[in-house]
Amino acid sequence: MYESLGPIIAAIGPPPRDGWILAMEKALTRGRWPPLAPAPLPSWIVDAFSLAYVVYFALPVILLASLVARGWLLHARSVMRTLLVAYYIHYACYLVMPAVGPVRAPDVAPAVRVQLAGQGGALTRYLRLGIGALERTPQDAFPSAHTSIAVLVAVFARRLRLRGHVLFAAAAAAIVCSTVVLGYHYVVDVAASFPIVWLALDRGFVPHLQSRAWRSSITSTSG
Repeated sequence: MYESLGPIIAAIGPPPRDGWILAMEKALTRGRWPPLAPAPLPSWIVDAFSLAYVVYFALPVILLASLVARGWLLHARSVMRTLLVAYYIHYACYLVMPAVGPVRAPDVAPAVRVQLAGQGGALTRYLRLGIGALERTPQDAFPSAHTSIAVLVAVFARRLRLRGHVLFAAAAAAIVCSTVVLGYHYVVDVAASFPIVWLALDRGFVPHLQSRAWRSSITSTSG
């Protein structure tokens, strides 16, 4: 589904709307925060953020595998349903409001894009090349799916009382920061992701969480 969005947007969708998002970004940060003012970070820190950015792709799988390994199949199905709701909301947003992000957008000053693309060490450069080759849908910046999915995974890990919920939360925080530091997303993209988190929880997860059976199942299995 995701891979089909690029050709569909190119054929029937509007042109990239980075100019609109950039105007909101400048109003919010006045261009003084990353990514419009790239942070002068050491290469090893940027490489660490690059690793965090890639961890995003495995994070939902790790959570679901943990639930299945515990035999919590009802929980796993509800988590998967909620994540799918979030993904499909993002896909709809990409069709309506396509944006390619700071490191790709011609609306962003060329000097800023060069600085974003050139930061970090060899690891960051290799990962950028890999991500560029694998992600064939460039119009995926607004809102940030990295943010909403990572936050949802961290919320699930905490609500389900998994022992490693602190690690999930730390990974989610690193992923969210990486999207801005590396220039894949604007701060506005990150902020716009949180309503999607709320909507996905409301449509995919909350009805189960509210039931007595759900709460008692968590209590009995986590004990």
